[in-house]
Amino acid sequence: MSDELTVCQYCKSKVSQRRLQSHIGNRCEKAPIEIRAKRAAKTPSLKIHQPYGDLRYRIHKSVRFWVMVHTKENGKLVQCGVLRAIERVVFELQGKSGLFVRYDSRYFPLHGEAEFVQLLDGAKKEKYAFFHNEIYGLWGNPSRLKELTPSAYIVEGEAIGPCYNFLR
Repeated sequence: MSDELTVCQYCKSKVSQRRLQSHIGNRCEKAPIEIRAKRAAKTPSLKIHQPYGDLRYRIHKSVRFWVMVHTKENGKLVQCGVLRAIERVVFELQGKSGLFVRYDSRYFPLHGEAEFVQLLDGAKKEKYAFFHNEIYGLWGNPSRLKELTPSAYIVEGEAIGPCYNFLR
């Protein structure tokens, strides 16, 4: 084959004679469907494969939730607030009831949306102060609590221990 320019029969673009076959098989957008299907079959898929299972109990889903902090005096909640929003995998731990998430190399119990709604109701009734690091002007303004989306949450002081204690 020579280096002379030739015209692609499908897209009418000029291509060198020695690269015509490669152009039709790999690049030409107007090539017949059979040729494009072969091209798609050769292309490696970008799908991420699921990891193989091991002996840990998992639910295999991730959850977006709030990381909160509670301040108590004499056992009574005085202040609570949202530090940040994160997403982690949810676990069921052997010998423990409920759902847990791994955060900061420790397992934390995951509280549900219903409990978060109860916290918001208490803040609306001004039983305690509520703050949110991602919403400006929420402190001392209970009317702005409507902007918060009820979601699952963890409390920073409720870790049940380091992660290595629960691995077999």
